[in-house]
Amino acid sequence: MSRPHDGHSMSSFFGNHFRIFIRKRSFNSSVRLNQILKGFETVLEERLERLKLNKPKDFIDLTWMRQAMEILFSLHSDLRSLVGDLGFPIAKWDKKWIDQYLDDTVNLLDICIALNAEISCLDHRHLIVQYVLHLLNFSDGMLSSDKLIRANDHLGELMGETKAKEKNGVSQTKRKIENCAAILEGMRKSLHLRKVKSSAKGKVLLRAIYGVKATTIFICSILVSVFAGSSGPLVDLSIPDQFSWSALFMTLQQEVNEEIRVGFVMGRVTALKELESLNAAVKNLRSTIQMLSLDMPGGNEGGFQITEGSEQAEQIRQPVQELQQSADLLSQGLDPLTKQVNEFFQIILKGRNALLDSLRFSEDNDTQIGDELFKK
Repeated sequence: MSRPHDGHSMSSFFGNHFRIFIRKRSFNSSVRLNQILKGFETVLEERLERLKLNKPKDFIDLTWMRQAMEILFSLHSDLRSLVGDLGFPIAKWDKKWIDQYLDDTVNLLDICIALNAEISCLDHRHLIVQYVLHLLNFSDGMLSSDKLIRANDHLGELMGETKAKEKNGVSQTKRKIENCAAILEGMRKSLHLRKVKSSAKGKVLLRAIYGVKATTIFICSILVSVFAGSSGPLVDLSIPDQFSWSALFMTLQQEVNEEIRVGFVMGRVTALKELESLNAAVKNLRSTIQMLSLDMPGGNEGGFQITEGSEQAEQIRQPVQELQQSADLLSQGLDPLTKQVNEFFQIILKGRNALLDSLRFSEDNDTQIGDELFKK
């Protein structure tokens, strides 16, 4: 005789425990995904914290810009690591996400090229300053009127009195940086959280991409604005409260954008501290040279000399030293910024190529599977 089961079959016993196991595994997966997302957004918030200006109403300097580009490089590296941690291959991405990512990477590569062009212009500016300083040294114990006149002409060039223009009146470099404003505006319009119906991993990925893209637009708009000499390229983003880093981002954006806008309204030629200092030193030195030329016998026609130790030599020495110091500061900041922009360019390019390689690999596999099925 069989024993009673008290109303519980063996199948229901195993069935109940299987459902418990599935729920437990699902719960553990959800906890892990939340931890990955929280860790990513915590790091994002920490990086934004580093971008706060040192003091109210401060200039943007090359050190800040270099640090901002370094943060962008790190965030895009973090995003690549997050994709690996999620175990969410490209094959499972929505086609719209892929298309948007490819569009964004092209835009960011264009922005990097424009920034590099502007940095090259500053390097050229620095070379002219170095030549002026060479002309105005007292290595042979005197300064001839010929050297002063040449130095005066080059300083005038630095002040923008002579600019190489294209036929349409706009330099190639300027057009590149000005085009970035439209690029950034397009990226702003495409910044939104896409709806994901069933994929928990997809939701984590899109939140991370949103944070990286928002920070990228914010930082790139600042650099473009600084180099363009206009507040036009600045982008104002509105970040939803659902993100833990939203409040910090909005405060930082308001602080930095307001600093730049106020500066341009007040007539500031540039929002870059080192360039502002260099421009002031150039203007001061040129005024001194013109004043000395008028006071010397022969005036602007030349033919005079300034000997070392004379009153005129002492008058010109201080503005020359100020120009040298400003040029040194500019040079010290440009090299690290150039390096960081190039590194950012490379990580964007590598990420884009990796995605394209993954897509080609998936297509090849699909084709191979299709061929095998057809043969059968």
